[in-house]
Amino acid sequence: MSYSRWGRALAARWKTFWGYRISQEMNAEVWDYIHACSTCKNLREMVECFIRSPKTTGRKVCGPLPSDGDGRPVPAEINRCDSPGKNRVPFSKLPKYCFLSRSAALINGYLSYPVGEESKLGLVRIGFSGHRDPASIDGVEIDLDSMCELRICISHANSKIKIGKGAWGRWVFHLFRDATVEIGDGVTCNKADVIIDDGELKIGDDCMFADIFIHAGDNHALFDVQTGEVLNLRRAKVDIGPHVWIASRATVLADSSIGAGSVIAANAMVKGDVPCCTLVAGFPARAIKSGLSWTRSPTGEGWQAVVQQLSGHGEGGGWQGIGS
Repeated sequence: MSYSRWGRALAARWKTFWGYRISQEMNAEVWDYIHACSTCKNLREMVECFIRSPKTTGRKVCGPLPSDGDGRPVPAEINRCDSPGKNRVPFSKLPKYCFLSRSAALINGYLSYPVGEESKLGLVRIGFSGHRDPASIDGVEIDLDSMCELRICISHANSKIKIGKGAWGRWVFHLFRDATVEIGDGVTCNKADVIIDDGELKIGDDCMFADIFIHAGDNHALFDVQTGEVLNLRRAKVDIGPHVWIASRATVLADSSIGAGSVIAANAMVKGDVPCCTLVAGFPARAIKSGLSWTRSPTGEGWQAVVQQLSGHGEGGGWQGIGS
């Protein structure tokens, strides 16, 4: 059996997220291949010895891999900090499991993440799509103040993502020409599917999203059949204010602005402006009720604090929603 087939056999039986878990039903030939040397004390060290054998690294190294506080291996090349509190690592130095395809590792970009969060790098998966050479794509920046589950498909240069502190959830990004994403602090998201082409997405602090879709840009031209004039040639923008709740299966289209404190009902399709503290619903979405907002508590606890922030009287100037 060839070395590549050994690798595939191992990968099929490993559940790899930092640790190396091996199925009891492992192929007997694979088991025989992973043999102990004089310094290997247990099965895990045998596996680590195998993956760093001369066939993979050109040298024989036995013993445990460098690890974080939980004992999970951390590649040495990512243990570097270019600024206080943050690691900024080029894609070429990221672990292989951070990529959805080999070509994505050729993109000239950087991932910044908080120091001490190396064990969560597996949450970030970067992919590439398109017909161009991925090595020609540069100016890509992914700046994370908190680690979320990210699936990022990059097609063009100058794609940028910034995620604030205390955010969590699942995001799927499809980034085309000059795509820019800025997500504020404390944003929570069950799942958001985001497409950006020659556009930008800005999300304020303390938003709450269910399973939603955001579309900033068309990625295809609409033209007049007589003149050939492109009708949708403009930079798209989606601006979602702070403390906005978007419910399940709602869609936010390009050139939309949602005011602070507003609520988007399930299955709504938003196109255009939504005033602050307004409930909208429907397809397309229309205002149902104004002068309302929401809290994360099902009993309404903390509503005074929300009103204070939306009024712009909270600490630090508030969100400036009501009356702005």
